[in-house]
Amino acid sequence: MQMYFSTLPVTRDKTLVIKHKDEEIVFIVTSLTQQVRKTVGRDDHMHILVSYFQEKGIEDEVFDLYKRIHTTVENDLVSKPSKKYFKLLKELETYFVFEDVLAHVQWYNTNVAKILTDAVKADFDNKVTVNGQGTRAKTYTVQDYMELLALAVASKAFYGPIIFAITMNVQASTKHQEPLVAYEWLSKTSLGEWPPFKKIHAFAEENILGPFKPQLATYAYTKMIGTDAIVDRMVGIYIFKLFAYSVVTNHEKNLASAMFSMTRNEFGHVPRLIEKEAGASDTGKESVFEMHRISSSITQGDKAMFHVYAESPHNMFVNLCELHGHTVTETDHERLEELLKQLEPLDNNRFNPGVIRLIEIGVSRVMHPEVINYLSRGHLRNICAVLTLYTWLYGNKTIALLFTTLMFNDNHNRIQNSYRSKLDLELLNKVESQYGVVRETKSKDVVTNSLVHDTINEIVDLLTLGSYMYINVGYTEQKVLSLDKDIKNDILSFIDMSL
Repeated sequence: MQMYFSTLPVTRDKTLVIKHKDEEIVFIVTSLTQQVRKTVGRDDHMHILVSYFQEKGIEDEVFDLYKRIHTTVENDLVSKPSKKYFKLLKELETYFVFEDVLAHVQWYNTNVAKILTDAVKADFDNKVTVNGQGTRAKTYTVQDYMELLALAVASKAFYGPIIFAITMNVQASTKHQEPLVAYEWLSKTSLGEWPPFKKIHAFAEENILGPFKPQLATYAYTKMIGTDAIVDRMVGIYIFKLFAYSVVTNHEKNLASAMFSMTRNEFGHVPRLIEKEAGASDTGKESVFEMHRISSSITQGDKAMFHVYAESPHNMFVNLCELHGHTVTETDHERLEELLKQLEPLDNNRFNPGVIRLIEIGVSRVMHPEVINYLSRGHLRNICAVLTLYTWLYGNKTIALLFTTLMFNDNHNRIQNSYRSKLDLELLNKVESQYGVVRETKSKDVVTNSLVHDTINEIVDLLTLGSYMYINVGYTEQKVLSLDKDIKNDILSFIDMSL
C-alpha cells in the first residue's frame, strides 16, 4: 500500500492518494491543507502508518474500508454525512488499539529509524520549565511524547475520510469552523479516549486560556464559534493540520514544540477587545459581537423556536422593516413571495462562508446568529429572500445581491484588489460606538486593531472562496459574482443597518 499527498492536474486541489495493488483512491482534501515541502518524499508523511497496516496484515481490509467511505461520502452530497458514514468511521477505529499503535511506534524507533527527538526530557521536573512557564500539562516526557507520536500516526488514518467529507459536504459550514467539525468527528471515535488525545487538549487549554484570555472574545467572534469551543478548535488544528502533514519519522521534528508555536501563531495576532468604560452610552441591547462572546448561550428550546420563526419569512420581513420604520406594503409581500420561489436553487447550494457571515449579521436583531448553524437549507433560503428584499429596499443593492448567489466551482475566485478601498471612518466610528467596541489606535487615516474593520476584511476574503453566480431575480444582468471597489463600505453600511 502507498499513501501520499498530491494535487489534481487542472483544479490544483490537494488530494490524499491511496494505492493498493492495482487500485487507487483519491480523497480530495482542500479543507485544512498544509503546504507539503518539496524536499520531503511523497510517501514520508504516511510511511509509518502504512508500516503499521503492514505489520498488522490489514492492508486489504483497510483499503476496502477506505473505498466504502469514499463511495459513501460521494453519495452524501445533499445535506450532511449520513449515519452510514459515521458507522464506517467507527469501523475504522477498530484497527487502532492504543497499546498496539504505541508498541509499533516504539518498535519503529528501535528497529527502523530514530523518531524520538533528543529535546524531550525523560521525566517531568518542576524546576525545568518550557519557555519559562513549565507545567505538567505543557510538558512532554519521553513516555508522553511516544504516546503523542502514536496519536499522530493513528489520526493520519482518519485524515482522508474526515477532511474529504468536510470538503465535499454541502452543509452551511464555514472555513473557520472546519477544524472544530473535524475535531468533533474524531473525538467521537475511540481515539478521543486515548491518553495523548486528552493530553493535547490539556496542553491547548494551558497555552490558550491563560496567555490569550484578552483575545478570546475577538477570536471567537471572527471564527464564528462560542468561546467554549476555542480549545476544541485548536486541537482540531493540531491534529488535522500539524499531525497529518508532519513526518513523524523525522527525529529532528518536535511535535510538542510545533504545537506551542502553532498556538502562538493562531492567537498572537488577534487584537484585544477593549470594553467601554463605565458610564459610556449603553443601549442595553446585545450586539452580534456580544452574542458570539457568550458561550453555549443557545438552548434546544431556542433552536426549536427559531426553526418555527424561520418558517415564517413574511413575519421576519415585517419585523426587520419595523425596526427601521418601513411600513410593509402588499407589493412588498408579493415581491417576497416571488423571491422565495426564485431562490429555490439555494436549497441545494453550498453557501459562501462570507455570505453566511452576512446572514448572521443581518438577522442579529431578530434571532440569535448562532442559530444559522442549526437551520435547514429551506430555512436559509427563506432568510436569504427576506434579507435580499429588505437590504434592497434599504438601498444596499450590492449586499442584497450576495444573498442570491450559487457556487458553481471550488476554484479560488481571483478578484482584483480594487476592493481594498478605505473605510468610511465616520461610519466606522458610529458602528463601533453602537457595538461598544473601541480601537486601540485612531487617526484620520489609519485604522488598527478594529474588530469591525477586521471582520469586514475577513468577510471580503471569504467571499473570494470559490466562484459564484447570481440567481436571476431581476435585480442585475450580471451572471457571475464580482466585488466592486466599495464592497468594504457596502458591508460596513450593512452592519450599520443591522444594529
